[in-house]
Amino acid sequence: MDSDPYPPFSFDSPDGEFTGFEVDLLKEYCERLKVECTIERVAWAGIIPALKSNKVDVIFNSMTITDARKKQISFTAPYYFTRAVLVASEGIQAEATAEGVKGLIIGVKAGTIHEAYAEANFADTATIRVYQSQDEVNQELLSGRIDAAIDDALPMGEFLSSDAASKLQLVGDLPKDEALGAGVGAGVRKDDTELRDRLNAVITAAFDDGSYDAIMKRYFAVDIRP
Repeated sequence: MDSDPYPPFSFDSPDGEFTGFEVDLLKEYCERLKVECTIERVAWAGIIPALKSNKVDVIFNSMTITDARKKQISFTAPYYFTRAVLVASEGIQAEATAEGVKGLIIGVKAGTIHEAYAEANFADTATIRVYQSQDEVNQELLSGRIDAAIDDALPMGEFLSSDAASKLQLVGDLPKDEALGAGVGAGVRKDDTELRDRLNAVITAAFDDGSYDAIMKRYFAVDIRP
């Protein structure tokens, strides 16, 4: 998993426990697979190289399934899907279109679908700044060093509900685009077809018997099933 916190998907609780939606879901899947899983926290930029070099066996960290990534690794069926949003400083007139962000400075996290989307759709009209973590993006937005930011709707919703973000505004959803992928899946090495198939089986089983829904409802008020 990514070394950066990504609440409510993964984060360190006040008592020091690593927890969150994906942590709980992974534990459920490992129990069904009857294997003992060790969670390794790897910087996002190095997470695919870590898989390909056998340092980890599965990427289970909000990695969206995209054609570009499928050239390097294989994915299971998606286990969640959420939309992406554009957020801006209060008072800025903006829309989630190329013309609507004209002249703005937009922050995105490196190596994400949000960076890919921004470069493909907004780079001709806006300035794109890339950061190593979403927390850096959010802090730059709060400080006024950037005008807007892109992130997944759920963690951005958590951020916007904080007192610190009281002078920020939700501009709107990003339109559907190939760069935003087809949901989040677990990543495995291309030749590890047996593990991929076993994971697909437990993902389906958890959907079917209600276990997935029970875990989802611990963290979300909305349905994120793909």
